[in-house]
Amino acid sequence: MQPSYKTTKPASVDQTFPTEMKNFLFIIPDELSPLENAILAVTIGRMAHYGYVYVADVQQHHVEDRDCARYMPLRNDAMPCFGRIDSVLIFHDGDYETPARKSYPDARIMIFNPTAGDSWLEHELLLKAA
Repeated sequence: MQPSYKTTKPASVDQTFPTEMKNFLFIIPDELSPLENAILAVTIGRMAHYGYVYVADVQQHHVEDRDCARYMPLRNDAMPCFGRIDSVLIFHDGDYETPARKSYPDARIMIFNPTAGDSWLEHELLLKAA
């Protein structure tokens, strides 16, 4: 007797994960408060599910991978260079908006400034929009 073979459909793709990974950049031009650091940590954890997360921080002295992100120094004279960035979130400093728009013309640029009245609701909306 010949063995029988059954053809099955390939397993469906899990729709909870994106099919295309995105690149997110956080720009930290000055020191963050403990609350802002907590917001950053939660946001990095959420964004890492959708792609690669980079953090350019003025207080960072060397490149290192930690907590689901790649941390790198932020230099005043140049933005970090990447092939493609989908979203840039700048903490506090709107002066980085123009260089970010020039460096990443196709990216969504957002400025997060809690002292200017940003609320947790606005923060959650930013996360959902990304």
